[in-house]
Amino acid sequence: MASIVPVLRRHFRFTKAEVENVLIMILAFSFILGFDDGRDTFNAALWIANFLGCLVIASLSVLIHVCSQKAFGILNGIRTEQQLSWYGIGVGLIIAFVTRGAVQVYLPGSFKAYPISTGRIGRFRHGLNPATIGGVALMGPVANVVAAMFSKFLLFQVFGIEWVWLDRFIMFNFLFALYSMLPLPGQTGLLVFFGSRLWYSFGFGTLLGYVILFELGILSLFGALAIGAIVWMVYYVFFERKVW
Repeated sequence: MASIVPVLRRHFRFTKAEVENVLIMILAFSFILGFDDGRDTFNAALWIANFLGCLVIASLSVLIHVCSQKAFGILNGIRTEQQLSWYGIGVGLIIAFVTRGAVQVYLPGSFKAYPISTGRIGRFRHGLNPATIGGVALMGPVANVVAAMFSKFLLFQVFGIEWVWLDRFIMFNFLFALYSMLPLPGQTGLLVFFGSRLWYSFGFGTLLGYVILFELGILSLFGALAIGAIVWMVYYVFFERKVW
């Protein structure tokens, strides 16, 4: 732990372009999340108040996603630079307008990876490789699900706090994690997929399984892992094994 802190302190930083990309992403996601405030008639003051709450949720969730990838990347000798997916932002906004906020799509984009020379010394295949980059990409959606799970356990299970904004925070992080895992061009899910198709099937299956169990009122990490293992096995038996 003592050696981790200096490494993060030395390399954990955002470029000006990254800050701009993250801010645009946060504003776009806040608008999509807050487009429909649940009221039959439009009230500007109430809509703005709802938007500000959505802005807090989107800010926390996006920063958790991006910072987790950046920190895990640094610890693996990789510097990440967040890239914005303009088509993803555009698709999300268009769908929000067309459905009046009933359907929410969050496509966060991906990142560029650069080797940290001193951080890659002594590692197998000194340069960058798809498996390591895929592992770094996976940390983003995993961190979002962990944040949702932890907030639900701490605030609701421990302190008994029921809050509508907590539910919105949890659901946003679940959707954010699942959308970011889609293997689409310009998305982190594609990096995970190319890093390891088997790990992708297990990771996506586990995340999806946890969300489904959560919606059914079942908080079971082991159940989610079991679903992930089943998805992994099905993918391996019916596809991966035939490819090799």
